[in-house]
Amino acid sequence: MKSRVPHLLLGLLLAGAVGVLVAGFLAAERKETEVVPRDRGALTDLAVYLAGELRMLDELYTSHLKELAGETSLREDFAIKKRCEEIVGIAQFSILSRAPDGRRDRHLKVRDWTEPRAPAPSFSESDRLGAEVIRLSPVSAYLDGLDESGWIDEPGKPLMYWARRSPNEIVVLLVNRAEVAAAITGWLREYEGEAFETVAVGGGPDVFRAGNGDTLFEVAEAETGKGVRPDLLLPLRTRYGDWHLESWDRRVTTVRYDQRVISGTWLLALLLALTGVALFRHQRSVLKRAAQQVSFVNRVSHELRTPLTNIILNTDLVSEALSEKALAGGGVGRRLSLVREECRRLNRLIANVLSFSGREQNRNVPLSLETIDPVEVCDRVLESFGAVLERKGLVVKRHYQTAKHCRGSADSLAQILANLVSNVEKYAVSGGVLEVAVTGSEERVSIQVSDAGPGIPRAAEKKVFTAFYRVDKGVTEGVSGTGLGLAIARDLAEDMGGGLYLLPSQKGARFEVSLPEAPGNVIDLRENLAS
Repeated sequence: MKSRVPHLLLGLLLAGAVGVLVAGFLAAERKETEVVPRDRGALTDLAVYLAGELRMLDELYTSHLKELAGETSLREDFAIKKRCEEIVGIAQFSILSRAPDGRRDRHLKVRDWTEPRAPAPSFSESDRLGAEVIRLSPVSAYLDGLDESGWIDEPGKPLMYWARRSPNEIVVLLVNRAEVAAAITGWLREYEGEAFETVAVGGGPDVFRAGNGDTLFEVAEAETGKGVRPDLLLPLRTRYGDWHLESWDRRVTTVRYDQRVISGTWLLALLLALTGVALFRHQRSVLKRAAQQVSFVNRVSHELRTPLTNIILNTDLVSEALSEKALAGGGVGRRLSLVREECRRLNRLIANVLSFSGREQNRNVPLSLETIDPVEVCDRVLESFGAVLERKGLVVKRHYQTAKHCRGSADSLAQILANLVSNVEKYAVSGGVLEVAVTGSEERVSIQVSDAGPGIPRAAEKKVFTAFYRVDKGVTEGVSGTGLGLAIARDLAEDMGGGLYLLPSQKGARFEVSLPEAPGNVIDLRENLAS
């Protein structure tokens, strides 16, 4: 099987090299912005022109208010209100008298005020009818002074215009600043676009804004949207609101890279890439040698099977050819029995090696599952181990408590049981007991193999199913083995849809093989057999 580890490692290191290069270039990047001053003669001329236009609008608006306040013919509220509605921004028309109690004061609401109730200007400090009063004092400043009209634009007071109507009364107009400012902004937007074209020739970026941030005219919009403070700000202020011209110098951004950082980045990236290539080649070489070794072991194991089969066959032929008297009389029969046992041991070892080799090379052939009799397989395996178990003095006890058949492979189950019984034969104490039990419950068939040997230490219980693992020397000293038997047995059990488990035991070791029950089974209990 071709391992993906070398390719994955090489890919990671090459990706790391690319990442280092990208990070290095980002770290080495140095941006420098140069400010190039502009000629703003046209912009300055526009500011002067707009200031004059705003001053003209202020004078024109003031003249309209003065004319309105001086119209003595307006006596009825309807006529006053209709005349006030013709002028932008008038929220309230008030006539204030010299009378101390202010009984002759008149207040006519023209438009909605920004607040719930419009304040009422008055010479008196009285709060008549709960209205909010703006006290105008001293009285002489308006009635006995030299001025005929003027603006009241003081902190904390709304914008008001007053005009003397007679020696004993004045007219006060409450003006909504925001409404007048909006009207001026609309007028500028409509009539001053041509004037801004003289600035647009310069290419900007320039912008003309109202006090609330609305843009009236703009050149190079993309340049003014970056949050950079303007290099020139020309404010245009009136009593109604503010407007301003903003302008930016041209900025030229150049990008350069720190050569020391770039050099270090290239060096580190090259080191990572070369390390990846070297590790890739080394791992490929190691895996190739490992594959060759596995292939060699696999071929040798296959080659050993043919002469081993011939040896077993000829041993059986020799046994059949010799007379029973010859076999029973001398040591010939015993020696032939030993030869057969060792041949079977070698056959199991070869089977384990071939199974492990096939799994390592991902050449596992799916098992052909069939209905098998677990009792028959157990008897066959125990019979093959009969001579060696007898010679070691191990007593075999069979506990067959079910006649259920299971679903699996007879050869695989025989290999599992042979590995388990072989371990008992290796590690169990002479004169001990080997117990084999077959039980069935909940659509499962269980085969338990237990002994009264030294058992498996608790620290090794989770490792005994790992390939090539062997428990500590205190248990395995003087016993040969590859450490493959339990690992292969568990894999074979799982291939058949079951499992191999190490069960708790007070003495010795106890393993359980669990396989699925074959469909259509009929349960009948057998009498326990012991031998």
